[in-house]
This record gives sequence, structure tokens and C-alpha cells, in this order.
Amino acid sequence: MNSAVNSGSRCLHGRLLSFLLGSCLGVTWSITQSLCGQLRNCQTLPKAAGPFCVPASVAEGASESPPGCSCPYPCPCALQVNVGAGSHPNKVKVYGPGVAKTGLKAHEPTYFTVDCAEAGQGDVSIGIKCAPGVVGPAEADIDFDIIRNDNDTFTVKYTPRGAGSYTIMVLFADQATPTSPIRVKVEPSHDASKVKAEGPGLSRTGVELGKPTHFTVNAKAAGKGKLDVQFSGLTKGDAVRDVDIIDHHDNTYTVKYTPVQQGPVGVNVTYGGDPIPKSPFSVAVSPSLDLSKIKVSGLGESK
Repeated sequence: MNSAVNSGSRCLHGRLLSFLLGSCLGVTWSITQSLCGQLRNCQTLPKAAGPFCVPASVAEGASESPPGCSCPYPCPCALQVNVGAGSHPNKVKVYGPGVAKTGLKAHEPTYFTVDCAEAGQGDVSIGIKCAPGVVGPAEADIDFDIIRNDNDTFTVKYTPRGAGSYTIMVLFADQATPTSPIRVKVEPSHDASKVKAEGPGLSRTGVELGKPTHFTVNAKAAGKGKLDVQFSGLTKGDAVRDVDIIDHHDNTYTVKYTPVQQGPVGVNVTYGGDPIPKSPFSVAVSPSLDLSKIKVSGLGESK
């Protein structure tokens, strides 16, 4: 138990009292009113913030409780003290799916709760960072929203930007709470190995130069992820044109393109940043067939 010296105001009978008051569990006592008499002994410690009437032997003086007195003992009382709430970072609780050891998925919104109901007075500070390699070569701050509730709790919402390790710091009154720093592992929200791509635009027999073609991508069994398609040719310049990725909003897609370079064209298909099976595809591009330039001879000649 720590102790602090607080001086009381002059009592009704002319005595200036000075008291040694303790602080129990971080709760500091401060004298707000001297009623009368002198404090001989007190072994009763306050359990919560608010007005508290200190019981004591009274030589002479008042015989009624002061206004607002919450003293559990019969008065007369020596003085009334005000018990400050103090600050208790060790009583802050942090819980919820957003700080769970398992179950977090990249790009899926999550949340956690900071419970300060028993922590007294203080401000809450939050920080969320991801490890290097999650969204770039260096660690990065993650955006979040913090909502203050009516019951001295806070709801913190955030969305992991990628798979990897994250660190969450929760401070109360500029001090770390018991579980901080909180380290969580975020898993990928997709499985690119379960994505299938097929269609004439990926045909092994090839496609025709300058003729629009297409293929489909089925990611229904692969979870959530972003589809990306890149084309490359043997020479400089664009290998294809008129690229259009159509999202059917059921985790299936149609990819349309028109080849403009002759020769093999590489089609690199990724889902959630990971290559799908058989990607990159190699598609042969052959000159288109122009029937107007075909000549047929000798059909009417006899032997």
C-alpha cells in the first residue's frame, strides 16, 4: 500500500488537522471537508470512487452524517473524503475475433472490444501494424475505426490488408494493457490452387491473330480473392488489345481479349496474387485465314 499526506481544512473547533491517508489499490484519498473532532484511527479503506465518510473517535462535534455520505458506519464522523477513481491499465480487457489466435482472413473485416469499465480514468490509444512483406517491404500501419459505447467499452474495427503477422497495441493512460502487444496471424482468404481456367482463349490449338476470343475463370471453391490477368508477347508493344474481365459476381469471370502479335502469347492468371494451376498459359497465335486470297485451279481440266 502506498501512502500520501493530505492536509485537512480547519475543523469547527479551531483545530487544524493533518492526516496521513493511504491509497488502496491505486485509489487516492483527498480531503474535501473537515466536519469536526480529530481523527484517531481508521482502518476502513474505500472500495470505489465517490464520497466516503471516514469513521473515527470524535471528541466533540457533529452527530449527523454530512450530505452525500456513503459511510457504512453510524456517524458522527471525523471528516468526509472524496475517493478519486485513479487509473488502472491492468484492469483493461481486450477480447473479440479481431485479436483471436486463429480464424482471421485477409481482406475480411473484423473487430475487437476494449473494456475499460473497471480501469478508472484515462484515454484509450490503439495501434495496428502488419509485418514487412504483408503489403510492402516494410511494416505498415493498418487503418481502423474506434467506436465508443455507452458502457465504458470501445469497439475497434479493421480489415487485414493481406496474409501475415500483425501486432496490436492497446494503451490506457499511456500505459500498455496486460495483453499488449497482441500478435495475431492472418491467413489468406483464398486458395488459388482451386481456381480453374478454360476456354478457346487458352486453347492448345491456338487462336487467330486479330480475332476476338475469350476464356472463363471459375473461383467458386477458392474463397475471396482478386483475379488478375496479364499478357506478354515475344516482341515489344502490346501482345493483345481490348482486354475485358467480366465479373459475374458469383466468383466466376469471363476474360475477353484480341491478340495482335503473332507467335506464342503468355497468359498469366493470378488469384489473390497467387498463380492458378497451369499459369502462365502459352497460347499460339497464328495468322488469320483470309478466304478471299485462296486460289483454286485445275478443277475443270481433264486428263
